[in-house]
Amino acid sequence: MNPDFSAYASLVEYLPEKERSQIRKAFDYAMAAHEGQLRKSGEPYHVHFIATFSELALMHMDSACLIAGMLHDVPEDTARTTEDVGEQFGAEVANLVSGVTKLGRVRLRSKEEQQANNLRKMFLAMADDVRVIIIKLCDRLHNMKTIEYLPRQKQKGIAAETLEIYAPLANRLGMAEIRWQLEDLCLKALHPKVYDDIERQVQESREQREATISGLIDNLETALADANIMARVYGRPKHFYSIYRNVYVIGKESSINDVLDSLGIRVIVEDIRDCYQVLGLVHRIWRPIMGRFKDYIAIPKANGYQSLHTGVICGKGCQLEVQIRTEEMDYFAEYGLAAHWRYKGSFDEYDKKAEERMNWIHQLLDWQKEFRTALDFVESLKLDLFEDQIFIFTPRGDVKDLPKGSTPVDFAYSVHTELGHRCIGAKINNRMVPLNYELQMGDIVDILKSSKPHGPSRDWLDFVKTSGAKEKIRSWFRKEQFEDNIVSGKRRVQEELQKLHHINLLELDKDKIEEVSKSFAYKTVDDLWAAVGYGAITPFQIVRRIIGNETELLPLQASVQALALSKKSKQQLEIRGVSDFLIKIAPCCQPLPGDKIVGYITRGNGITIHRVSCKNVVNARKTEPERVTPLEWEEKFSTEHEVNLVVEARDRVGLVRDIVGFMGDRNIFITSVNYTQDKQLNHAQIFISIHVKSMSQLSTLIHALESMTGVFSVKRVLARPS
Repeated sequence: MNPDFSAYASLVEYLPEKERSQIRKAFDYAMAAHEGQLRKSGEPYHVHFIATFSELALMHMDSACLIAGMLHDVPEDTARTTEDVGEQFGAEVANLVSGVTKLGRVRLRSKEEQQANNLRKMFLAMADDVRVIIIKLCDRLHNMKTIEYLPRQKQKGIAAETLEIYAPLANRLGMAEIRWQLEDLCLKALHPKVYDDIERQVQESREQREATISGLIDNLETALADANIMARVYGRPKHFYSIYRNVYVIGKESSINDVLDSLGIRVIVEDIRDCYQVLGLVHRIWRPIMGRFKDYIAIPKANGYQSLHTGVICGKGCQLEVQIRTEEMDYFAEYGLAAHWRYKGSFDEYDKKAEERMNWIHQLLDWQKEFRTALDFVESLKLDLFEDQIFIFTPRGDVKDLPKGSTPVDFAYSVHTELGHRCIGAKINNRMVPLNYELQMGDIVDILKSSKPHGPSRDWLDFVKTSGAKEKIRSWFRKEQFEDNIVSGKRRVQEELQKLHHINLLELDKDKIEEVSKSFAYKTVDDLWAAVGYGAITPFQIVRRIIGNETELLPLQASVQALALSKKSKQQLEIRGVSDFLIKIAPCCQPLPGDKIVGYITRGNGITIHRVSCKNVVNARKTEPERVTPLEWEEKFSTEHEVNLVVEARDRVGLVRDIVGFMGDRNIFITSVNYTQDKQLNHAQIFISIHVKSMSQLSTLIHALESMTGVFSVKRVLARPS
C-alpha cells in the first residue's frame, strides 16, 4: 500500500499553505510515475524520492527545490518527460529536475572521462543554481545508505567516488551534516572491518566518555549561569571517518583510543558578543593550550563556516576542544549554503553573502576554459577545492583563500592574470621572500610587479600550487613561445629516446609520430612538441607511446608471452603446441619490459629476446626472416632485469659514494661499479650495472641521477666496460 502525504506534511509546515498544496500534488505525481518500480533492495521506488525530499525539508529548502527533489528521477526512470514536469509545476521546477537529470546522462569512453565530464557539468549547474547540487547530495546520501544491496565491486566504486568528490563538495558548500554522513557510509563500504573495529571501540568506551563529558558540561553550565549568559551546551560526537583519518591516513594519533581521549563540546549562544564572553569564561575555568585558538568568526572559512575554537586542559588532565557560536552560525555549520533558505525564506532572497561564498565556483569555471580536457578539470578540483584552505590578506586588507602550500605566485594569479605575469618579487608582512615561499595563515602579501610587459618563468611550474596558476603560466608559454617550445620539446624527446632505447627521432616514421600526436588529442605534430616544451606532457610519455605503438613487425609466426624474464632465468613456454622452448635475454641489447621486442629462434638453444631496434635483429630479418618472431611482454611481471648505465660527471671526492648511496636509498640492486677519471679535465665516468623492473622505473631513475650536483648526463649502454 502506498503511503499518504499526510505522514510527511509536518516536514513542510514552515511553508505557506499554497506551496504545501503544490508539494502534496508533486508527491501524488511522483507516486503515480514510479508506480510498480522497485529498488535493488526490493523496496518500492517511492522510498528513495521520499528520503531525498525529507532531507531537503529538514534544511527548510524552498518549495521548488522540494518538488524537484521528489521528481528528480521521473524523466530518467519513467515515461514522463521534463516537459511534462514543467507543464504541471512550472519552469523553475523543470529546470532543477533537468539539471539533476543531466548530471548522470553522459556516457564516455572511460569511467575517468565520464566522471570528469559529469563533474564539469555539476559545477556549471552549481554556478547556475546551487539547488541542483543540494538535491544531488541528498540523492547520493540516500543511495549510500542503501548501498549494501549492490554488488560488492559496484559498492566500492560508488563509495570511492563519493569520498573523493561528493563528501569534499559538501564540505566546500559548508554542509557538514551531509559530509559526515557520507564519509562514515563510505568508510563502512570501503573498509568494513576497520569500520566495525572503530564502532566496537567507540561503544566500549561510550559510557565512560559520556560521564566525563557530562561532568565537564555541568561545570561550564554552572559558570555560565553565574555570569548570566544564556547558552545551550552539548557534547560533540566523534565521527567514525574522522577517527579513521586521524589514525590510519594522516597518523595524527597512534591509536583509536588516543582519538577518543580527546573530547569536544559545543556552546551555542544568542549573539556574537556572547561568543567572546564565553571564550573568556572557558579560559578562566580551564587552562588554554597554546596555538589551539582559532577565530573563524572574524575570518570565516572559505565555505562560510563561523565559530570560535579553543583547546583547553581540564582538571583531570584531559584535552578538550570547545566550539562557541550563535544559533544561526550553528545551523549554517550543519547545512552550509542550504541554510540560507531557512533564514531568507526563498531563492529570490538568496543574499549577497551567500553569493560571495559561491565566487570560488565562478572562478574555477573561468579557469576551466584553459583546460584541454575534462580530466584536467578534475585534477584542478582535487588540488584547489578539496584541500585545506588558508586565508591571505592583500595590503588593503582584502581576504583571499588559497589551498595550503600556495606561494606568492599563486596569490598573484588569484588576484589577476596580468599581475601574475608581471610578478618579479613579493613582500610578506613587509619582508622580502623568495617566490617559492609557502604562504602561512594570515600573511599580508604585497606583489612587486614590473612596469613593462613581462612573462612568467618556466621554473614557477615546479612550485606553484593552484591549478589556475599552472594553467595561466602554461597558456602564456603556449601563446608567447610556441616556436621555442617546439624546438625544446623535440630536443627533449630525442634525448629520452637516445637514453632509453638508442633510437634517433629522425629514423622514426612520420606517420607514427602523427599517430602519437593524435592519440594525445593534438592537431599537429608541432603542437605535440610544443606541449612537451611547456611541460604539459613529459618526454617519457611520448617515448612510451612511440615504442608502444611500434607496428613494424613481421606477420605472427608464433605466439609467445615472455613472462617474468631475466638475464639469469630461463623458462619453458609453449609455442603453438611445441613445448620445451627456452627463453633468454639477448646480451647484445638487453631488452626491458616496456621495450618493443622480437624473438630469434636459435638452433637448439630456444628463443633469444631482442629489442626491435637491435642491429643483430635487423640483419637477421634480411638473411633469415623466418627465424624472427614477434613477442610481447606479459602485462604483469615482477622479475628484475639487469641494465648498464654510464654516468658522466664532474670529478669530486665522494662522487661514487653519493651515487651508490643514492641507489641504495631507492632499493636499487647494484651488481657492479666501474670508475674512470680524467684528472686534467676534472671529469669522471662511472659504469654501473643495476637491476630494474620496468622502463618507467629506469626513466625516473635516470632523471633523478641527472639532477644530482655535478652530473652532466646519464645514459643506458648495452655492455659493461671490459
